[in-house]
Amino acid sequence: MKRYAFTIGDEPVHSEIRTSTFKKVFNEDHERMSTKDAQKICEKTYNLFHIVIDSPYYNVTSVVPNRTIHISKQEVGYLPEIIITVICKLEHKNPADILGDLDKKTLDIVNRSLKTVQFDNYEDVIEV
Repeated sequence: MKRYAFTIGDEPVHSEIRTSTFKKVFNEDHERMSTKDAQKICEKTYNLFHIVIDSPYYNVTSVVPNRTIHISKQEVGYLPEIIITVICKLEHKNPADILGDLDKKTLDIVNRSLKTVQFDNYEDVIEV
């Protein structure tokens, strides 16, 4: 079973990453590492998602295609509900079993942030 990894950023992603950083996290040596290569390595072990904190100053493109979650700076406080909902959808669980009944504002934020996320062949996903 794959584990879960969520990265968070509010600026454009660099095309390459420091290999020393990758070694610290994954204990693997690489001479050079593109962001795409790092993503491919991560996706072997993890269900990988990227959370983008939208900014009017940057045009942030999708880091992880179909698994990029967009939120505003004011919505950062809703990250627990968003992340729990993602994991529940992948585990075929009802997020309400963990989160309880959410108010309309929270539900709207969670649903909007996940509207472009694809959950790969999870047709029986429970809606929040």
